[in-house]
Amino acid sequence: MLLPTKNNIKLLKLLRYSCKNWFEVLPYILTNNDKIKAEFRNGKIIQCNRYRLIIAFVPYYYFSHKLGVFSDSDFTIFYEVYLDISKKLKKAIDDGILVQSGVGGSFGYEEALLFALIRYLKPSTVVETGVAQGISSYVILKALELNRRGRLMSVDLPNPNPNGYRYANGTVDPVYTPTTLGSGWIVPDELRDRWTLLIGRSKEILPTLSIEVDFFFHDSEHSYENMLFEYEWAYSRISQNGVIASDDIGWNQAFRDFAKTHPDLRPIIHGLGYEYQFGLWRYDQIEV
Repeated sequence: MLLPTKNNIKLLKLLRYSCKNWFEVLPYILTNNDKIKAEFRNGKIIQCNRYRLIIAFVPYYYFSHKLGVFSDSDFTIFYEVYLDISKKLKKAIDDGILVQSGVGGSFGYEEALLFALIRYLKPSTVVETGVAQGISSYVILKALELNRRGRLMSVDLPNPNPNGYRYANGTVDPVYTPTTLGSGWIVPDELRDRWTLLIGRSKEILPTLSIEVDFFFHDSEHSYENMLFEYEWAYSRISQNGVIASDDIGWNQAFRDFAKTHPDLRPIIHGLGYEYQFGLWRYDQIEV
């Protein structure tokens, strides 16, 4: 039963906007996690499980339209990137090199917004902290390739422990990178010309970078101190209309505290609630 909560109303709004057969998809996604055939309003038919549909393809369709960067070809490419990532992850898991819980964010809302925003902003310099398997790196690099401009600089301190990384407060982050694969192993060779990968702690590497940043994305150590440090570093380097974005902002108060101290930055997405506050910028908010 679909209860009329705020989140379900927001989901229904995005679903109706994006899917031609939303009335068929809606009851199915509430009861079954098998593959769904969703027909989008541009005629593209996608088969995926309900989770992937809700957190990746519906948001991408919706937000890329709001940004004015939607195209049939980009939507197809975004889907093909998902298929390639899924295939590579499945092989690594089937081969016993990686376990599902250690993958990290597989392909979802962050990737949808990263792809759409980078296609919209066409940044020259993107800085990312935290790489792991390289899923977000792959998405960013593919968008930069389509833009025909821009470079990605990634900072990563890979965790090789299959048991995850334990924070001082006892919280365990299950993400790890098998030593036999290495940071960003999932990124195709043909996208690596635009990529610089730096191995080490962000607190040690970021201060050595004397660059202006157009797009910053945090996805490394999620301690309050580290997240706030990275946001403040990015703020000191961000270009006039740049973006400071972050994964896992619900881990602690760092993102919200940072936003309060920098009122010149506004949430990218406004109207869908805190769970959609993925990043901050100096543009007008996207009212949804």
